[in-house]
Amino acid sequence: MEAWEKFIDFLETKYGKATTDKWARTLKVLRFDACNIFLKSNDFFQTQWVGEYILPLAKEHFLDTNGKFIRIHIDAEEKKEKAKIPTKEVAIKFCSDIASPGATLDSYYASSENAFTHKALGKIFGYDTELGSMSSLPEDPPNPVYVYGPKGSGKTHLLMSIKGVLESHGLNVFYVNADTFTDHVVHAIRFGKMQTFRKTYRNIDALIIDDIEVLSRKNATQEEFFHTFNTLQTTGRMIVLSSTFSPRKLEGIEERLVSRFEWGILLNIETTKDRAINERLLNEKLNFLSLIVDDQTREYLLDNFTAAHQLSAAIESLSKASISDTVALNGAKPILDRLIKQRIIDGLNSNKILEEIAKIFGIRVIDMQSKAQTRDCVLPRQFAMFFLRHELKMPFMKIGFIFKKDHSTVMTSIKLIENLAEKNHEETIYYINAIGAALTKVRNGIETAKV
Repeated sequence: MEAWEKFIDFLETKYGKATTDKWARTLKVLRFDACNIFLKSNDFFQTQWVGEYILPLAKEHFLDTNGKFIRIHIDAEEKKEKAKIPTKEVAIKFCSDIASPGATLDSYYASSENAFTHKALGKIFGYDTELGSMSSLPEDPPNPVYVYGPKGSGKTHLLMSIKGVLESHGLNVFYVNADTFTDHVVHAIRFGKMQTFRKTYRNIDALIIDDIEVLSRKNATQEEFFHTFNTLQTTGRMIVLSSTFSPRKLEGIEERLVSRFEWGILLNIETTKDRAINERLLNEKLNFLSLIVDDQTREYLLDNFTAAHQLSAAIESLSKASISDTVALNGAKPILDRLIKQRIIDGLNSNKILEEIAKIFGIRVIDMQSKAQTRDCVLPRQFAMFFLRHELKMPFMKIGFIFKKDHSTVMTSIKLIENLAEKNHEETIYYINAIGAALTKVRNGIETAKV
C-alpha cells in the first residue's frame, strides 16, 4: 500500500531510522481498503507505541490520494491482549531512589587523577570544594553532565552528592538508577500511566540517572528516555548521567542518544588506590560505625582492599559480623578472606573474557559481536563462546544474546572447538592455551590476599 509506505517514510524523518525499523516497519498489514488499514503488532508494548507515537500523527499525514484520513486499526487479537490488563484503577507513584545522606562532595576523597572532575562538579552545581561551602550556580552550565569511569570509582557517591547540592539550592531533583527508570517505564505502559510518568519526570528542575548503560537494547525505554531528555534539555533543566563507559563505547544505545550525551561535558574518574586517601576513608568509616580494629587488622584491610568501595564494604562486613566494638586480626581474617575469595571468583566475567580474546586475536570486542562471517571474526567468536561456557557455565541462550545468535548456533560453535581440541588440532590447542593463560593472569591480577 503506497500511502502506508509513504507514511512510514515520514515517521522515519520524525523518529529516526532505528526507531522506525523497530516499532513501525515490523507492523504487519493484514488488509486495507480506501479508508482503513488493519495492522497486527508483535506485542502489547508495540500496540502501546502505535497509540502514543503513530496515531497522533496519522490524522494529518496518513492520507489517501484525495487527502482523506485513513483510519488505523490494531487487530482484534491485540485488543484482547490489551483487555487482559487490569481495568480497575491502579495507584502508582513514581518515586526517586533514596540517596545516602553521607554522600557529599566533602566526603568524596579525590585522588590526584580525580581532583579536576571533583572540582569541576562542584563548580557546575554551585559548591566550592576547596572551601567546603555553597557557591552560586553558573548562569549557563553545561548540559548534560556525563560522568564515566570504572566500577568502584565513586560515580554513585558523586551523583548522590550532586542531588544534595542541588536540593540545597532549592531545586526539585529526581535521582534514580537506570534500572529504576526502566521499571517506571514498564509499569507506566502496563498500567496506562504514561501521563503520570511524564509529569513526574518532566516537571522537575534536574534529572540524575546512574548507570545509563543499563538501558542497552531496551528499545521502549530508550524511546521514552529520548523524549524525556529532549523535553528537559530544551527547557533548560539539568541532566546528570553516569556510566562505566564513555558515550562512544556504549553498546546497544541508539546513536541519537549517544550524540546527545556528548552535547554537554564529559568527566572521567578513575578508581583510586591511593593509600593515604584510603587511610582517611578507613578512619572515617570506623568512627562512623563506632568500630575499633587493631593495627594488624588495619594493615590487612589497607593491603587487601585498595579500592575505596571494597574497603567500605569490608569494614561494614566486619561491623555486622563482630560481637564487640573491638576487632583483632584473628577474628577479622576469616571474614575478610571470604570477601577476597569472592572478589576473585567475581573478577572473571564475560567482559574480561571477551577483552582478553580480542587482544589475542588483534580485533575489537565489537568485531566479535558483529554479524561478520570472515574468519578473522568467526574464529575468535567461537573461542569466546567456548570459554564463556566452560569458564562461567553461562547458559547457551545468554551466550547467544551477547553475540545476537540463536542457541543452536552457540551449541554448534562450542561443540566444534571441543571436537578440535579432542583431536589435538594444533591451532585450536594453541589458542586454548593462550587464552587460558591470559585468563589465569586476569584472575591472579585481581588482588590476592597479602599476609
